[in-house]
Amino acid sequence: MFGRKISLLVAAIGMSLATAAAVQAADIGGQCFTGEYRSGLVNYARPDLDAEIEKRYDQAVQTSESEPVIYSRRHLWTWANETKVSCGKAIGFLKSNEINEEQITQCDCFYGIMFYLAN
Repeated sequence: MFGRKISLLVAAIGMSLATAAAVQAADIGGQCFTGEYRSGLVNYARPDLDAEIEKRYDQAVQTSESEPVIYSRRHLWTWANETKVSCGKAIGFLKSNEINEEQITQCDCFYGIMFYLAN
């Protein structure tokens, strides 16, 4: 009976920590959707902008395909995939000679969350 109470206590603590991590990630991610955040990347010269977006995309792909990330219970995999998609869209716009500030900002913001959760 005593062992079961400890198991329940450990499970409750684990769920609390997981919930706290999710809330923290959501708080960080909130800035990406308010419309108030604007990435400094949009001011970069075109070659530097292309390189930075590609770098973020490549790191997101690498992170999202990493087995420790895939099989962990952290939200890193989710944010890596969000980063991959948004940076991929930004790359698509750039390839058609359009600088889409919203997509670049989203790419940069999601990358910041991914980076935060990875470290």
